Amino acid sequence: YHSHHPESPQRLPRVLQRLQELGLAQRCLPVPARPASHRQLRACHTRSHVRALSRVAALSPRELRALSQRYPSLFLCPRSFRAARLAAGGACAAAGAVLGGQVRKRGG
Repeated sequence: YHSHHPESPQRLPRVLQRLQELGLAQRCLPVPARPASHRQLRACHTRSHVRALSRVAALSPRELRALSQRYPSLFLCPRSFRAARLAAGGACAAAGAVLGGQVRKRGG
């Protein structure tokens, strides 16, 4: 990856630091993420899109570079599908926690 890419791993510590600085992290309840199911992914994405991303892990470095060049706004690596499933599953878990009453909005 290129260190200046918006999706580089370096962005995460900066985001967490900023949440701490603003006092927002203390107001949040961490909700454990789990990989989204195929059904959850299909609620927002086509079957062919899910299938194509699931195959990224099996690509050679050369194939992965070629695919990445087709999508310059994305950072792709062999674990991209796993990361995407965790991100989507985390969003579903957070929404479920709100809808289930485990978490609620505080203040303002």
